[in-house]
Amino acid sequence: MSCLKTALLAIFCLGSLLMRDSEGACGKPFFRPILPSGDGVGSRISNGIEARKHSHPWQVFLVNGKQEPYQTCGGSLIDWNNGNASDLVLTAAHCVVDMSGFDKATVWEEISYAFTRLFNSNVHGPVSNVSNIRIYLGVHDLEDLSSSVVDVGVSAVAVGEFNKVASYDDLALVKLEREVPYNEFIQGICLPGEKKAQPPAEGTCLVTGWGIQADGKEANKLQQVNVQLFKGHVNSPLFRKDRMLCTRANANNARPLEGDSGGPLICLKNDTFVLYGVVSFGIANECQERTDKDAFMKLTYYLDWLRRTIAGLQA
Repeated sequence: MSCLKTALLAIFCLGSLLMRDSEGACGKPFFRPILPSGDGVGSRISNGIEARKHSHPWQVFLVNGKQEPYQTCGGSLIDWNNGNASDLVLTAAHCVVDMSGFDKATVWEEISYAFTRLFNSNVHGPVSNVSNIRIYLGVHDLEDLSSSVVDVGVSAVAVGEFNKVASYDDLALVKLEREVPYNEFIQGICLPGEKKAQPPAEGTCLVTGWGIQADGKEANKLQQVNVQLFKGHVNSPLFRKDRMLCTRANANNARPLEGDSGGPLICLKNDTFVLYGVVSFGIANECQERTDKDAFMKLTYYLDWLRRTIAGLQA
């Protein structure tokens, strides 16, 4: 082989590797997120800041419903096969389950649930019609759906144990109609490697979404907030420490609000962003100086469920 051909081949291979690093590696966005230097400023998500455009390429915007009022949620495109594309989105179960009948359960319903659970440990409420759910990727500004945005339908939804009696597993896995290739605007987020993996102590953890802002209005541009993991006692009957993470608002009272449900809690570990939680619900604890806390489904607890569910959806 001539020297010229050898040189050209080397350049081509190097270019392919660089492209793979910027588009294929999970948790390493092409546009670097704004990392916190303090407790945050502004008045969004609520009291967060506008995210750098396309710096959270795994963030998805989920719309459930054919007509107003639509239900909108966040979600995460997950990198489940170490490839250059993904067709799976992780979100909250309450974003895709019909909760219109989720009033207080009767005694008979509780007895019926307990009996059913003897034979089926994954009892969930009615899932929305998949034809009513749309997933938008590569979005930053909801009022400017540019050429970077990919609109994809849904072919299947799998939900954890989430029903009117026991809403323990507020988690859902959404299978898209097709794989979406990674690029500088769209990329899967890394999953924790093992069940015992924990978010780094005192590390950088971020939550993103387009939910209700402090002024009561919905955000048009993607917001982010730096959150602190709370390791103390959580005074709430809804909180399950084994399967949930708790964060507390920072000094600026920055925290996720309505509309941010299903969105990611990511933490920086070894210079890579990893998905550790999914936004679930808020906790008001009047005994604490900081009254606003938030519960996230703990991904490390659900790794086995994820593996089984992915295998079922991909079969």
